[in-house]
Amino acid sequence: MGLIRTTLRKVFGKISPFPSYCEYAFFIKKKKVLARNGNAMNFSFSQEGEDLMLETMFYKFFGKTNDGFFVDLGAYNPLKYSNTMKFYVKGWRGVNIDARPGSMKEFNKLRPEDINVEAAISPDGKQAVYYEFSEPTANTFDSRAAEESLKLGLTMTGKHVLDTYTVNELFEKYIPEGQKIDLLDIDVEGFDSMIVQQLDWDKYHPSIVMIETSVDSDNIIPEIMEKNGYVLRGRTYFNDIYILR
Repeated sequence: MGLIRTTLRKVFGKISPFPSYCEYAFFIKKKKVLARNGNAMNFSFSQEGEDLMLETMFYKFFGKTNDGFFVDLGAYNPLKYSNTMKFYVKGWRGVNIDARPGSMKEFNKLRPEDINVEAAISPDGKQAVYYEFSEPTANTFDSRAAEESLKLGLTMTGKHVLDTYTVNELFEKYIPEGQKIDLLDIDVEGFDSMIVQQLDWDKYHPSIVMIETSVDSDNIIPEIMEKNGYVLRGRTYFNDIYILR
C-alpha cells in the first residue's frame, strides 16, 4: 500500500469492524452469518467499502454473491482492510498470498478453508530485500518507499532477504487446475503494474479485477486491462475495479 495510505492511517488511525479477533469468532459462531441464504451483511471489512461495491457488481453483472473463488495478492490481514473476508463469510473460498513473514498465522486461524500462502512476488523470481515497519501497511520491497516511511516517523522493525516468485509461478502452484477465478485483488507494494503486465491473461481471466492505484500509478494498467478485455466499472481513492466484458 502506498505512502498516501500509510500517511492517512497514521493520522486517522485504524478502524476495525470488530474490536478483537475473539469477538469476530464469537460473532461467526453465535450469529450464524454464513449468508448462504442470500441475505447480505450490510457492513464492510474493506477500507473504503470496496467489498460492498464488489458484491453489488457480482450480483448485477454475474448474478452471484454466495459462492465463488478469489485470489488475494497482498492479502495483508484476514480481517482488517480485507477485500475478500466478506466473501469468505458468505461461502466463497480462495487463495491469500502475502510476503510479510508470519502473515499467514492469522489467516490459518480465521480462514482455515482458504489456501494461505506466505510468498513474495517479483518480476524475475530472484531474492529481494523486504523492509518491515511498525505500521505493516508500509512494508515494502522498494528501498525508496522505505526511506520515505522513515521520514514519516515510522520505525523499521525488520529487513529480510526473501525468495520471490513470479505471479504465474504462484498461480500455477496454488490455484487448482481448471479453477475459475471470480475475483482477483491486487495490492502488492509497488509491483501492481508488473503483475498486470506479466499475468497470463489467456490462461487466467478473472470475472472482476481490483487493482490498487495511487497518484503515481503506472498509467499502463488501463491500457493492458482494456487490451485483455476488461472495462473500468468502479473506482475508489485507492482502487480501480475492472470487469471482464
